[in-house]
Amino acid sequence: MLTVFQFFAFLVLLFVATYTDLRQRIIPDWLTLGALAVFLPIDLYLYGISSLLHVGVTFLAAYVLYKIGVWAGGDVKLFTALDALYPHDVTLFGYSAPFVLWLFIASIFVGLLVTLFGLLRRVFSDPLLRRDFLNALLLAARKSLVLAVFTPLFGWAAVLVTFVPYPLDIFASLTLAPFVPIFTLLYDFVYVFLASLVFVILAFRTSAFVREKPVSELKEGDIVADFVLNDGSVVPFSWRTALRLLHDSRVRLSPLRAAGLYADDIQWLREQGVERIRVKYSLPFVPFVLIGYLFILAALYL
Repeated sequence: MLTVFQFFAFLVLLFVATYTDLRQRIIPDWLTLGALAVFLPIDLYLYGISSLLHVGVTFLAAYVLYKIGVWAGGDVKLFTALDALYPHDVTLFGYSAPFVLWLFIASIFVGLLVTLFGLLRRVFSDPLLRRDFLNALLLAARKSLVLAVFTPLFGWAAVLVTFVPYPLDIFASLTLAPFVPIFTLLYDFVYVFLASLVFVILAFRTSAFVREKPVSELKEGDIVADFVLNDGSVVPFSWRTALRLLHDSRVRLSPLRAAGLYADDIQWLREQGVERIRVKYSLPFVPFVLIGYLFILAALYL
């Protein structure tokens, strides 16, 4: 379990990082690299070389997430520093995992909840978006019902039934539902629907949290919503386009880059004569980490 020093060190690190993330949208290197400079020698002295390997694995995993656009470089250094502060596993909800991994999961959970509330507010103020969102929820509920009915009977082969078109999938589900115990049916439906809700939120976040902005008003850290190629042309975002352009050398600016725009990117857009561009509404991530840390403490000690 965390010592008193580690408990307060986590709070100080996350409070300072939250403040700078909210005010400047950066996590300063003096904070994260300074923490690493202090904690790594302590780890080596107290826990041996295994603790350094623990921190190294965390860095590599965080760096992979950075390369695929999940977060920015400052988040990589922050999570590496947090792991150096406590390079151990903890048990939550009957599962043992590195403390920093639980912290990441809790942060994502908090972020999804905040995104959901923001999404609902945006969706119900836009009739077209509201219609599409409700249709997506109905589709998710329908497919969840199919899986809830067929999985206890046919295992993972039930996934194939979800490809059966409407209304045949509903007819088949209602026909076989009486053969599945009611509590199993309800549990599986809720479990699958909540999992699919995550994907619905992520999918609609792309369209709901986007606005057009003049290039003259862009700031560092703004995240473009579409792909911009080397010749200045804009390719509208879609997941199919994202897969096609993921490693395309013609892409100069990508909506998958969590670090957002740099000053030279904004200057380049001006030189290309681009007047307006779509950008994402983005939320700072570190406050979610702080709330996630408090959530983990509550789960561990209450």
